[in-house]
Amino acid sequence: MTRAPNLNSIILSGDLYAADVTPTSAFIYFEPSGIEHEHAAHYVKTKGVWTQESNLYGDLLKAIGGEHLEDEMLSLLGLEDTL
Repeated sequence: MTRAPNLNSIILSGDLYAADVTPTSAFIYFEPSGIEHEHAAHYVKTKGVWTQESNLYGDLLKAIGGEHLEDEMLSLLGLEDTL
């Protein structure tokens, strides 16, 4: 069972979003309680692959439902790997 509809709906609500996106860097925020930067992580793109460089606040992947949803989250936010 995929969580895409849930991820998509939290993106559409504005609770999950990417900011300061460049071709090789992005900050991803998840604010389900309305607390600014409740969960935040910095992602970098190296050799065509987006990876989490650091968790800045909270635990972003745990908060969205688990590490297995990371690729789906990145894709929905427009951060695609380019191998």
